[in-house]
Amino acid sequence: MNKLTKISLAALAGVALSAGSFASVANAAPDIPAGQTGVIDVHKIKGVPSDVTNDGTEQNVPGDPLEGIKFDVYQVEGVDVTTNDGAKIASALGNMQLSAAQVEAGKVSINGSDYTLKLVKSINTDAKGNARFESLPLGLYVVNEDLAGSTPVGVEKDAVSPAAPFAVALPFTNPADQASWLFEADVYPKNQVNSVVKAVTDAGVREGQEFTYTLTATPMLGDSNGDGKIDAADIGHFEFLDKLPTGVSFVSASASINGADATLTDDFTATDGADGVSVAFTQAGIEKIAKGGEVKVELKVKLDKINPDGLAKNTVTLFPNQYSKDQGKGIPSNEVVTKHGDIVIHKVDGAETTKNLAGAVFTVHMGKDAGCADYDKTAIATSEPTNDQGLTSIAGLQLSNWVNDAAADNTYCLVETKAPTGYQLLPKATPFQLTAAGTVTDLSAAPDGSKIQIENHKNLGLPLTGGAGIGLLSAAGVVALGGGLTVGLRNSRRNKKN
Repeated sequence: MNKLTKISLAALAGVALSAGSFASVANAAPDIPAGQTGVIDVHKIKGVPSDVTNDGTEQNVPGDPLEGIKFDVYQVEGVDVTTNDGAKIASALGNMQLSAAQVEAGKVSINGSDYTLKLVKSINTDAKGNARFESLPLGLYVVNEDLAGSTPVGVEKDAVSPAAPFAVALPFTNPADQASWLFEADVYPKNQVNSVVKAVTDAGVREGQEFTYTLTATPMLGDSNGDGKIDAADIGHFEFLDKLPTGVSFVSASASINGADATLTDDFTATDGADGVSVAFTQAGIEKIAKGGEVKVELKVKLDKINPDGLAKNTVTLFPNQYSKDQGKGIPSNEVVTKHGDIVIHKVDGAETTKNLAGAVFTVHMGKDAGCADYDKTAIATSEPTNDQGLTSIAGLQLSNWVNDAAADNTYCLVETKAPTGYQLLPKATPFQLTAAGTVTDLSAAPDGSKIQIENHKNLGLPLTGGAGIGLLSAAGVVALGGGLTVGLRNSRRNKKN
């Protein structure tokens, strides 16, 4: 492997200059001007491509800049990189995997000797993602990303995983000709800026039924351990942790990595614990994740009980690597909400609406149109008969205007299956939109968006053809017949006398 190739590979870890470049310091012929200083120009770009030539020269790197990321530059004391011994020490440091813990300890051990790290300057990246360290004495430096002291703009701090510390020598050999010095090093440490999105599929769900949460993340992979390559070791840990809302219980989990189904136990585990439902990927699963692509988890859950406010709110936390797990600072997702409420029906006399009607029974159906000209004939639920106040309810229905965590425009259809005594059964379904979340404990005080008044009309008055009419007619006939018989008998007696 030639020196320049080795530089490029090492740079994938965020190491600005590697052993090959350091080694060339002692062999370089041009003299270094007296009093010369150097510059380290850090360019912080979200999701730097892994094939960027990070050889200390300025590059045209696509991506969004990260503003507000703090970088600390430490000088390795006692090392003169313009000498053979200094070049040897620099080369060894360039091949080391540096850690934030080493930097925090204030020293590094190189070839069996300890060297003190002296903080020279700290700068936060500007709106262009740049942190420019100027007028640095020539020497060997360690650049460390201080995420704890950062104030990222446009991204949550917990969503950012810092790049590993890296070494820079000033000056370094110009890779364009390998025969001259460069005193300004442009470096492009790569961040992992991760995010997680949560979705819910809950259309029509009622108490006792199952629905689904979908968790999606596309990891931004980087060489976080500074070993010159991007692999499973840079991730170390990958976990979704979902604290389910009250009233919702875990049923099962499935997962996919870059569109391919992942296997439970082999690729991931699913555990329902005190902290929530944990879907953690095994080493085999992490190795698949390290190849890139989308990671998706589907949690099948059950709505055991609807909360009094009718809301089931939920987020998930993503731990995209070992760093986030060790810090206990995962990345929160967006919040999804499932909403339920009660329909309260008030049954009254159509001609006298202050008169409450008891005994009416209703079924509720999902409408296929806004007017309930057509609806699903399978009833969702059946009400109890209306009470003496004309009131009854159908509880635990999903709101008409909120489904799958998005605005909706659904309609419920109320079908009267039993009319109050002496009243006509309603021949058509009545449309209704439930828009008020929460349990209604006092039916007489139901909020708007939860209550509906339905009128019934009395049966039609029929002609006198009932039993009473027949009785009256029969009695009149008997009287008339009796009268006729009396007249007949009198006439018969008169005829006999004559």
